[in-house]
Amino acid sequence: MGKRYLIKIPLVLFDTSALLLSFREGINLLNRVSEIVDGTYVPVVTRAVLEELDKLARYGSPRMRHSVESIKSIINDNFAVADVGGDADESIMKFSANHKCVVVTCDMELKHKLERMGVEVIYFRKSSRRFESDF
Repeated sequence: MGKRYLIKIPLVLFDTSALLLSFREGINLLNRVSEIVDGTYVPVVTRAVLEELDKLARYGSPRMRHSVESIKSIINDNFAVADVGGDADESIMKFSANHKCVVVTCDMELKHKLERMGVEVIYFRKSSRRFESDF
């Protein structure tokens, strides 16, 4: 029997804000994140993020409903879903703390909380109109 190798594929957790902004701006977020993390990764959303998207679709404009439907289709085809308690931000902080993953967000308050926890963050830089990271 040959050598065994442990392959570590990073988990990348996506926030509602990043998903919506990337769709609105026409950014292929999955490809951009792949460039930033330098390769293959497992995209993840929490159940709370899905619930937040559902709420936006239910109470939002027809344009918002269309955006959410498109985003949820991408999620269904490409993402793992994590069941974590709390609202969207709480679930992201819990999951990222427990699984040492990268988080993608446009929420600057959440970004700063995650960075204080030692979590690596991919965020949208307005000046360059693109997702970037500091790691």
